[in-house]
Amino acid sequence: MNHGEFIKRATNAELEYEAAGLNWLREAEPDGGAHIVAIRGLDGEGLHLDYLESTTPTEAAARAFGAALALTHAKGARCWGAAPDTWDSTRANKGKMPMSVVPLSEESTYSSFGEWLVAERLRPVAEASATNGDLPATTAKRLEKVYHLLESGEFDTPQPPLVKTPAARLHGDLWAGNLMWTNQGITLIDPSAYGGHAETDLAECGLFGTPLMSEIYAGYNSVSPLAKGWEERVPLHRIYMLTLHLALFGAGYLSAVETILQRYV
Repeated sequence: MNHGEFIKRATNAELEYEAAGLNWLREAEPDGGAHIVAIRGLDGEGLHLDYLESTTPTEAAARAFGAALALTHAKGARCWGAAPDTWDSTRANKGKMPMSVVPLSEESTYSSFGEWLVAERLRPVAEASATNGDLPATTAKRLEKVYHLLESGEFDTPQPPLVKTPAARLHGDLWAGNLMWTNQGITLIDPSAYGGHAETDLAECGLFGTPLMSEIYAGYNSVSPLAKGWEERVPLHRIYMLTLHLALFGAGYLSAVETILQRYV
């Protein structure tokens, strides 16, 4: 590590997609969007990033981040699952899990959030969990019931009002570890960026110990209020992340998935 630099190492494909996502999200910064870690380079050694010094979370930083995230989402994406504009493949990743995206050269086949979420996010990770032996048949059946609710449009709620495109521009992996609290406020790292529903980023942000989530939500809603009933949909928007963890890390995440399913079916 050089002074002031952090080098992330992973496969070339993973690092290239991360870099594309960082650059895509950074397009919103001049308009007040969330701070994104700066890229210094990408080479055979890895992805070179600015080194970030962490500091204590504050309510002010949390509120400011919530407002800034609303503006990042408002930068928009042309369709559900849209890739960053420079990405020309349908294959991407979230962590170590493959994730489908729609490059500029292709059109989305989904007109609704629920249909897309089931087909391109929930089913693939559930199938991976089942293949690994970590998704019991009884839980799989309950997931199918949630799929039917989603496909019926039960949860196709509007995007926040600042989002004028079909999908919001999401960080896509916005758990606690990817928010760096610094003296300059929160800076985002490690995206798996794509076009999706703004509520998904916020719901995933509340997983795994993110502090001051009420302030983050307050900041967001002060700029671009979430649709009525958003609190009831938070667990729904976490199913993808938690089932993905079930596929990657095993049965320790099963109870969290089942707890969410109990709310809806």
